[in-house]
Amino acid sequence: ENEEGGLLRLDNLYKSGKLKRDLASHVQVDEADTHTVKVRARCLTCVAVTKDDSSAFMGDKSGVVYRYDMQGQKLQTIKAEGLAAINAISCNDVNTLFATGHEDWSVKVWDSRTCKVIGGVSDRYGHRGPVYGLCFKKGKQESILMTASRDRTVKMWSAEERVYIRTLYGHRSSVLAVDALAAERAVSVSDDKQPRMWKIDVDSTLGYGVSRHCLEGVAMLSETHFLTVGTGG
Repeated sequence: ENEEGGLLRLDNLYKSGKLKRDLASHVQVDEADTHTVKVRARCLTCVAVTKDDSSAFMGDKSGVVYRYDMQGQKLQTIKAEGLAAINAISCNDVNTLFATGHEDWSVKVWDSRTCKVIGGVSDRYGHRGPVYGLCFKKGKQESILMTASRDRTVKMWSAEERVYIRTLYGHRSSVLAVDALAAERAVSVSDDKQPRMWKIDVDSTLGYGVSRHCLEGVAMLSETHFLTVGTGG
C-alpha cells in the first residue's frame, strides 16, 4: 500500500509538472577538449556552436559578431552597420543560417557561410521589448526560428523568408531563454521562475513548479526531459 501511494504521488507530481529528479551532483569536463579564445570585445554576451563543432559564433554588447574556426583556431570579427547590443545567438542544424537577438527588439538572420545579414524579421509582428533568447528547431524544421523577449512572449518565424508564424503566450514576466527539438514542443524559462512547456500542435502550455531562483537558461534533452540553469547556481 505504501508503494502504491508513493507511485500515485509521483504520478500526480508528473501530471502537475512538479516532478523533479536529481541527475548529477557535479559534471566532469575533459580539459583536453577545452578551447580558450581571447576576444577583444566590449563584453561577450552569448555563444553558439555549429552542430558539426566546426565553428563558434559569439555576440557582444557593441553589436559585433565573432566567428571562431575550431579547426584552424582563427577568429573573425564581423561588423554590420547599425546593430544594437546582441543578447542571444543561435545556429541552425545544417550550418546555413544563424540568428541574433538584440537589445533594440530586433532579430537578424545571417548567412553562416558569408557571415552577412540576410535580413530581419517583420517589425509589424516583432517583439515589443529586448530579445533575450532564440533557437532554431531541429530536423526537418531547421528553418523555424523561435525567439523570447522581455515582452513576455515567445514567437515563431520562418527564418529563410523572415515570415511571422505565431506568438505563444503564458509567461508572466520576461522570457529569458527558449529551446526546442524536432517535434511540436518547446520549453522556455522566465523571470517568473517557472519553466513552461509548449505543445505547439495542440495549442496548449504547461507551467512547471516555480523555482526559488530566477531561471536564465534551458536546454531540451529529449521531447520529455529538459535542463534549466538559474541564478542560484
